[in-house]
Amino acid sequence: MLSDEHKDELFEWVRAKLGPSLRVVLIANRIDSKDHERLEQLQPGDVGGACPQVKVGLIQTRLSRQRTCEVMESRGNSEKWREAVCDWLVGSRLIFGEESISLRLCDTLEGALHKPDPGSTLVGLLLHRVPTISRSTASEFVSAYLQHVGLRCQGLAPASGLVGTCFRVAMLDRKKDEMCSFVEFLERTPRAQEALPAVRLLAWCVYMMNAHNRWDINLAVAWAKRREFVDQVNFPFELGEESAGSQSSVGPTFSWAGDPSSLRDLVDAVKRGHSVDWSDVHRKVWAVEHIKDSELFAQLLSSCRNPGMILQQVLPGNLCSLLRLSNTPAPKAVQLARIILQHAPHSCDGAVDKPRCLAWWTILLHDRQELEVLDLLRLAGGPAPLLETLLWARDWATDRRSTSSPQARTRLLQQALVLICMQDQVPLTLPQLTLLWTGNFGRLLHAGVAAQEEAWGKKLVDAPSASKSAELFAQGELPNVLPLERFRRILQGVADVQEDWPLEIQALWRIGHCRSTAREVSALWGAAPHLLQSRWCDEDARSAGQSRGWPIHEYFLNGIVTSSGALARSLQRALLAGGCPIPEEVPPTAFVSACADALNEMRNAGQLGGVRVAGVGAEAVMRLIREEMSA
Repeated sequence: MLSDEHKDELFEWVRAKLGPSLRVVLIANRIDSKDHERLEQLQPGDVGGACPQVKVGLIQTRLSRQRTCEVMESRGNSEKWREAVCDWLVGSRLIFGEESISLRLCDTLEGALHKPDPGSTLVGLLLHRVPTISRSTASEFVSAYLQHVGLRCQGLAPASGLVGTCFRVAMLDRKKDEMCSFVEFLERTPRAQEALPAVRLLAWCVYMMNAHNRWDINLAVAWAKRREFVDQVNFPFELGEESAGSQSSVGPTFSWAGDPSSLRDLVDAVKRGHSVDWSDVHRKVWAVEHIKDSELFAQLLSSCRNPGMILQQVLPGNLCSLLRLSNTPAPKAVQLARIILQHAPHSCDGAVDKPRCLAWWTILLHDRQELEVLDLLRLAGGPAPLLETLLWARDWATDRRSTSSPQARTRLLQQALVLICMQDQVPLTLPQLTLLWTGNFGRLLHAGVAAQEEAWGKKLVDAPSASKSAELFAQGELPNVLPLERFRRILQGVADVQEDWPLEIQALWRIGHCRSTAREVSALWGAAPHLLQSRWCDEDARSAGQSRGWPIHEYFLNGIVTSSGALARSLQRALLAGGCPIPEEVPPTAFVSACADALNEMRNAGQLGGVRVAGVGAEAVMRLIREEMSA
């Protein structure tokens, strides 16, 4: 394995030479964050990078059964043993991981299978490929394999234990060879590392059996005959003693005995497959001394099979300091943020230091990849964590300057706020709703134009009535403004006008809270009449509109008619002829007085029959109009 220094030298040489006359292919069985960074620096167009004609790419693949068959056929391996060789490779991959197999094994396995008693040869071969497992494990694997292919297994113990059961379970996928190996299963279920090795093996067996809908393998027997395991990275080390009668909550483990204060030594240990007691590292080092080298820490996390185990042992305040751009370059902070969101525990005590929240915020501001609101929802882990993150960011996110397309990221944040306000999986209280659009987020609140309100109407009509999930709203184009009905709820719930709000929203708040003037109301009516109207009224009210086509919304009605001064004549006509629903709290005298000029015009033109009002106050208003006009 090349050291970091030698890798840097190699990539420097490649960077200088790469061009039309030189192509380089690097083949490796693992990659870490530092390797990704080196590849990024080779991308065309970068300063000092490769020439623009050169494509730099990363291809990650694995050895499949189909590819193995093709290679054996092309090499002329005996057809008699091809299936048996493929079964070994599939079983070994699924139980011990990708590093236990290679195409070089095909000829070796075929030669071993030709022998009258291949057992000892196969045990030695497996121990050579996977030196971290015990002879008991290798013997039981080989015994189960030889029984499977119908060959003698003289001198080997019967494959009735947990390893033999794992092999039989692995053979459920022998043809397709597409399921997660035990190693991959642990990577994708970080909490599984907290269970004992035997429990983890059984959990993987259940995953495999469920995927193939096969339940004819008796796991209870394997559990009863299990042996003692010593925990370590990947497959545990199996001892000879049975552990069926011992407790299943604790067990022994191997532990690396190096210097836990050296991040570089920890990285090297993890890359070489050593088992590290991370709680011990926390106790001795990380609990008293913060990690400061973000680059080495990212390399440690990307090299580890289970980054979640490491992240659980780092103080939340330390993780947050590593994410801040004052300590870490933006690309490295984004890389750390993605690892934290994927592997860090969701629960975190304290109000300020919340690594997952800061990680989400870091990606929003600084990740140069193209992002959609659906990406942000999934990165957060669902609507509930997204709500927690947004409420945290409103109060505690100190970094508010984006290094990646500021306008686009502002719109994306608005979409995330809109999404969490519209979904119904995690219902928001009115105080939560108002918090999201005030304070530091106040400037993000905008009132939609008429076209956006129409788009919302279509989106809400197309959405199934049973559920309006966050995933559903995130599909397709999501407006970055709330529909006016939800928008008015925010105006209703905020006690004081926000200085960061746009002027038109401040005016709407004053109208809704009866603190506006007729001049301000008339100006807003002339500039954006739809903001004062109700678009979602019944058909009768909609058809009654004459001046502007839609009735004035009842929430604003009291503030409009009680405002000081004379309203615009067109607004007065809209109040009279638009079918406004008049709530009980609107004084009839104030309504008629506010519309006096338009009433006189309509009387003189013989148009009083066109007056249309609705709601509980309509009768009183109509009676007062008749009295006024007859006088």
